[in-house]
Amino acid sequence: MLLGNGGGTFQTAQSYASAGYLTNSVSVGDFNSDGNPDLVLTSQCQDSTCKNGGVSVLLGNGNGTFQAAVSYNSGGFQADAVSVMDVNGDGKADLLVSNFCQNTTDCNNGAVSSLLGRGDGTFRGAHAYSSGGQDAYSLVAGDFNGDGNADVVVANSDGTCVLLGNGDGSFQTAIPYFPGGIFISTGDFNGDHQPDVVVANGSLSSVTALLNIVTGFRQATTTTLTSSPNPSAVNQSVLFTATVTTQFGGSPTGTVTFKAGTTTLGQGTVSNGQATLNYAFTSTGTISIVATYSGDSTFLPSSSAPLKQTVTKAVTTTTLTSSPNPVTVWANGEIHGNCHRPIRRNSNWHDHVQRWSNRAGASHTQRRRGAVQNVYADQGQAPYHRELWRGHEFPVQLRERDSSCAVNWQRILTRIIVQAA
Repeated sequence: MLLGNGGGTFQTAQSYASAGYLTNSVSVGDFNSDGNPDLVLTSQCQDSTCKNGGVSVLLGNGNGTFQAAVSYNSGGFQADAVSVMDVNGDGKADLLVSNFCQNTTDCNNGAVSSLLGRGDGTFRGAHAYSSGGQDAYSLVAGDFNGDGNADVVVANSDGTCVLLGNGDGSFQTAIPYFPGGIFISTGDFNGDHQPDVVVANGSLSSVTALLNIVTGFRQATTTTLTSSPNPSAVNQSVLFTATVTTQFGGSPTGTVTFKAGTTTLGQGTVSNGQATLNYAFTSTGTISIVATYSGDSTFLPSSSAPLKQTVTKAVTTTTLTSSPNPVTVWANGEIHGNCHRPIRRNSNWHDHVQRWSNRAGASHTQRRRGAVQNVYADQGQAPYHRELWRGHEFPVQLRERDSSCAVNWQRILTRIIVQAA
């Protein structure tokens, strides 16, 4: 492992044990859904007995280091290449491995093995299929017939074979094409938005391109979902953006439906690969949102991974005024609150009453606190009415609470001073 410095140079190499013997290939994926890249390796032998090939997984720590390798039986002998793809549609990364031989005593056919991922960094045991030829060197995964299921194309020494996927992690019998080869890759080589295959033929000193001629091919898509802002407040507009991408180009059309569980939030039309929706939530919580692309005549449907939208209480600013002030006998005070929606719950007033006496030059202070009056707010305001006594000064404080707004506590917002008549 050589970490890049960003200027075309690299740090000193760091090595990790592969947990196998004669390690051949490496691929990258996120196997435990923590957002960190993990590694998967293939080795000709899983251990020193060399009775079967090995597949090793090194989970990434996210800082350029990796945990110790965990080894699995490759499902054949002399594992050569590995590819990462979700082959059973559960949203978890699976592994596909080419094995030079089916086992140590049978090299008449190679083997293609699938190891289904659990999503926690571990994998189920390998399930092997005949590669359709001898000496399975390498493979590529993709949807090669446009049905939305993951397929495999493997390069054998005596032929190139396609194993069509059933969508549940299993594969059909290999379909052979000629010639074979050693190394294989995929791409759209004629601009028809369908995946083709290219094979390096080894001793033939040539390369062969196999063009995809499937009729009615619908290209696979990937939908991703983002939101802004996140977190958001109650009644604050949130912009959801769904982006639909394709492997081999083209312009998807159709619609994207945005859902929170079984509740449809709305729908957007795909334009330039994106669909958007503005939505405001009326209650707090963490909501799981999924965007689903409808597909069209050329592109297959797809759904995004769930996005967690956090909705918090709205931030409030509360101010207090009184009118008239000063007063002669009694006065009315009003709270003027500013919330994202009208305050509908209780607002409790509390007061501290100070009383002065000038008898013989002495002073006397009496404090009293209690809920004076429950008032209800409408359109952001809550009136407060209280009889005041001459010569008293009322420092007033307000505590305002609402189910959709944050608690706002302000002390000594204003003083109501009562003058003599």
